[in-house]
Amino acid sequence: MSASHFVEEVGEDKFQPTPTSLALGDTAEPIAHTALVTGAQYTSSAMNLPAFLAKTDYREPVEATNTNFMDSNKDQLSLFAFLKTEPKSQAAFIGAMRGLSQRKRDWTEFYSTELLFEGFNPDKVLLVDIGAVTAIAKVSDQIQLMPHDFFTPQPVKAERNCELT
Repeated sequence: MSASHFVEEVGEDKFQPTPTSLALGDTAEPIAHTALVTGAQYTSSAMNLPAFLAKTDYREPVEATNTNFMDSNKDQLSLFAFLKTEPKSQAAFIGAMRGLSQRKRDWTEFYSTELLFEGFNPDKVLLVDIGAVTAIAKVSDQIQLMPHDFFTPQPVKAERNCELT
């Protein structure tokens, strides 16, 4: 635990918490949510993966109704269906995703947004960027932000570019 910086050794057989271990105990911190998600969702799925791959003859899973996550839970639920039934897991997942997005670089920092506008027809949809509202707002003040519920079909069709972040 000391090598992973969860605790700091301050003397022989004496340890003190680190900012990481304190954050793990604080449910307002994204790292705590990530730990909860790992325990509640990812670990069982990861442990099931070898059996699932063998069962499917190691083929690429292309059916939305036959995934490793579904195979790893007794109710055969997809991740988002599972999250709807487990409010604590849903809150942990949202917290973990929030933490990930806080530490993630905006794609506009490493991708030339000028390329997006080459040959752009202003009467058509330029970009659908799901999950990175702050990034697209930086690209142009002409871009219109539009809220969307992930559990409903995508309302925008025939976009030129699509980014799921």
